[in-house]
Amino acid sequence: MSFAIVRSETSYDVIAEASGSRYLNATHLYVGGNCPAHASATGKLLLSELSDDDIAATLPEKLEPYTSRTISNRKAILHEIRQVREQGYAVIDEELEEGLFAVSNQTVDGEQAQAPPA
Repeated sequence: MSFAIVRSETSYDVIAEASGSRYLNATHLYVGGNCPAHASATGKLLLSELSDDDIAATLPEKLEPYTSRTISNRKAILHEIRQVREQGYAVIDEELEEGLFAVSNQTVDGEQAQAPPA
C-alpha cells in the first residue's frame, strides 16, 4: 500500500509505503521518488482527471518503456485512460517493474466533492 500527494496534474510524490507479506514485495521502494504517469496506477488515475486533449498535449508521442509491458504509445494510453474513467480505478500489470501488479483508486475527505471524470 502506498499514499501519494499530488504535485501537479500529471505528477505526484509517494509519501508512505508498506509492503504486505514476503510474497507481495516489490523489488523497488518508491517513497520520495517520481513515477511516470503512463506506467503507474496512480499516474493513470491522475491522467484520467484530464481531458483527452490535455493528455495529448502533456504526454510525448512516444512514451518511455520501463518493461516490455509498458504502454509506450500515446493512442494506446488514451484508450487505457478511458477505461480508467469508466471503472473508477487504475491497474498496472508489470508496466513499471517486472512482477509488480498495482491498483489505484482516489480517496477524498468527506468535505471534498470529487470531480466527475473528464
